[in-house]
Amino acid sequence: MPRLGQEYLTSNRFSAYPFDSNSSGLVYDPAAAVAGLVGAKLPADFLLDAYVEMLTDYDDLYLRTISWNGAVFTVTFATDDALAVAATTTLPDTATIRADMNDGYYVWEVHIANKLILRASCDEGFTTYLDAVAAHGDAAAAFTDDTILFADSAVVTAVPSVETFGIYSDISTPIQTGIDGDVQFIPGYNVAMTIVDSEDDTTDVQIDATPGSGLGEVPCDEQEEEEPVETPMGLTPDVLGAIRIEGDECYEIVPNRGLNTITIHGVCYACCACEDYVAVGEALGGLMSRTHTVRTRLDQINSDHDDAIDDYETRHFPELRRGYLSVQAFRGIAPGADKHGTVSVKITNKGETEMVDVALAVDIGTSQLMGGSYRIGDGASGTCTLNLSGITIPEGESMTATYRVFTTGTALGPVSVECTFTIDARPYTLNDSTEFGEPN
Repeated sequence: MPRLGQEYLTSNRFSAYPFDSNSSGLVYDPAAAVAGLVGAKLPADFLLDAYVEMLTDYDDLYLRTISWNGAVFTVTFATDDALAVAATTTLPDTATIRADMNDGYYVWEVHIANKLILRASCDEGFTTYLDAVAAHGDAAAAFTDDTILFADSAVVTAVPSVETFGIYSDISTPIQTGIDGDVQFIPGYNVAMTIVDSEDDTTDVQIDATPGSGLGEVPCDEQEEEEPVETPMGLTPDVLGAIRIEGDECYEIVPNRGLNTITIHGVCYACCACEDYVAVGEALGGLMSRTHTVRTRLDQINSDHDDAIDDYETRHFPELRRGYLSVQAFRGIAPGADKHGTVSVKITNKGETEMVDVALAVDIGTSQLMGGSYRIGDGASGTCTLNLSGITIPEGESMTATYRVFTTGTALGPVSVECTFTIDARPYTLNDSTEFGEPN
């Protein structure tokens, strides 16, 4: 939730923030809030947002008690789970709080020296609970058990800063009375002091921690590490401190005395004549050409082999590899059983990839179509005609197309079906036919 800012405020009635959501004493329904020394429950909308800066070494902050003495409310905080009171502040009566509200919101600011700084935003949920505390018989709300813990995201530890400044006559006793004579402030190591103009009758001294200012940097008695002696190319000199670099038949060492540099030249020559290189190169080129020809032919043989297998399986055993087509046709129930019937076409995808561009061509003989519908597994469905196309069947699924047919003259049927589809960019065709049988 965003930090303070009226444009971001909400009623917060269903959010624990700025309190920890695990606080057992927190309720989200304002009607469930309880004020009392025993079993007190705090509504989540008591605070809309809060920013807490801890001025102690504690990271946790608890709301401990809220009490009313007829004039002001007293709020206590605890900084550990022992719940010992660590900080106390007061609030005016709710009439004053409501008068100070801006567009229905009130900013509660608390600054407890050496303890904490709290800035919270509240609305009517804040004053409603304070009214309940004031109206309660014992005029207090004490949060026990897990009490009311502020959320980690709402609490920060303060950056160390100077809150008080004193002059000491010795190492432990501050001087409470005047000092005779002049008092001189002297900057020490890494300290800069500046007189700052002030609008009142006081003189302000600004103290900055600046490296090297005042008495300079703090002296260090540590001995500086000796830098290792680096040698050319990491070579180790001999007992006389000399390093000797020699050439051979492949390398020539040339000193550049004026530039204090050494140049190393490669002077190797070919071990065989140029015509030998040419002959070997031509032989390798011919070998690579013949290897490429063999590779091209082998790739074509593999491709032709795969096509032959697919063609054979498609024509002879298509159901073993890709899909299965079944067709059933039944006459209707008497009377007039030989005049109307049902045709069922089922295509099953037995492959490991989807069937695409599935098309059906259904021939129902001399019969006529009354209507048809299809369904793919438990999913897509729709109406269909005797020529159905553009269907996709996922792997492992089936599509069933059902047709209602009739005839006004001759007998029903026969029925023949051609199914075409594509899998992995390869086309397939399945055929099946049947006669109209007796109804189930």
